[in-house]
Amino acid sequence: MSDVVQILEFASAKPAGVDRATFTIKGVKLLGEKSGNPPPRNNDYPRSTREKAIALIEGSFAFLGHQPGKSAGERPYAEKIGRHTNVRETGEGVFGDFKLNPKHPLAEAILWDAENDPSGIAFSVSGKGRTSRVGGRNLVEEITSIQSVDLVVQGGTVKGLFENRETAVNATTLKDLLEALKDHPARATALKEMADMAGMPETAEAPTPGGGSPEEQLMAGFEAAIVAVIRDKSMDVGAKKTKIGELLKMLDKAQGGGKTDKPEEKKTDGGKTQEGLQGTQGAGDSLQEHLAVRDLCDDAGLKFAKPDERRAFVKSLVPLSEAERKTLIESRKAAASPPPAPVKSGGVAPIKAGDDRPPQNAKEAARRWGSK
Repeated sequence: MSDVVQILEFASAKPAGVDRATFTIKGVKLLGEKSGNPPPRNNDYPRSTREKAIALIEGSFAFLGHQPGKSAGERPYAEKIGRHTNVRETGEGVFGDFKLNPKHPLAEAILWDAENDPSGIAFSVSGKGRTSRVGGRNLVEEITSIQSVDLVVQGGTVKGLFENRETAVNATTLKDLLEALKDHPARATALKEMADMAGMPETAEAPTPGGGSPEEQLMAGFEAAIVAVIRDKSMDVGAKKTKIGELLKMLDKAQGGGKTDKPEEKKTDGGKTQEGLQGTQGAGDSLQEHLAVRDLCDDAGLKFAKPDERRAFVKSLVPLSEAERKTLIESRKAAASPPPAPVKSGGVAPIKAGDDRPPQNAKEAARRWGSK
């Protein structure tokens, strides 16, 4: 099975030369054969993969630094410093010529580094690729898209000017994680529910997953939810323990509760299997039902004194049919409604049938027994 993940891969090698007349740094290495990252980010780029990527890298923009996941059109113009041209495979990796914008304020500094300190700068490929785990390493079967090939400071896996040590998923906030999981609906739903339970906004920071598999993205969101609970000053230690326990249960369900008997397959446009999630479909269905019940409660305007009370009520309705859910919701809504205010007539309190207490005044006597 293979997964589509975000790739940030730097390459380093001394450039062939600098042509100051045309502001071109020639022969820079853009992508090597092996990443020096520790597992699970130890990517291998076979020659067939690199050769197919040439057309994607040719003409790509270079920006100052990385903003993973953002296309060239989303980056600020001031950060654009040039383009990559004459991209080719040499047998030792993908090389190209970097055409620098001569009017950029940092143009002279970049040329100086290329000539005098090539190990102090690097180019980094930011794109997406399809990977599979083979022999303890990530085999990059195909680079599916290139966002940009950016100038960075960090050196890489070979000495000189180009190959990075980082292959990372584009996910640094909850919103990024949810976007990265859009092709994995069961896990995206699980993450959304965990975030809701932890009170995390979409802008909440999350740890960047090291590899890029759906499992690692889900775990990154889970870790962020745990941190959000720990930092919540509105809860005491007992409440935090309870909520963390609930998050653990949700994570277990999202991971299939240890069951591996029923794989979930997602197909790519080409018909290839993109993932084999095991035992997660049932968890995704349960979470969908949970969200549906919660929406019914919200639509009915139910109010709860505490979040835990709301969660317990919602959970109790999940196994029921929609008609049963609506009946119980209406019953709770009616029970929670305040009793009607006593009806007064002429300032005299209503008298219950069979009430034999003496009248308090003439008006009450007239109302009870009428004029004789």
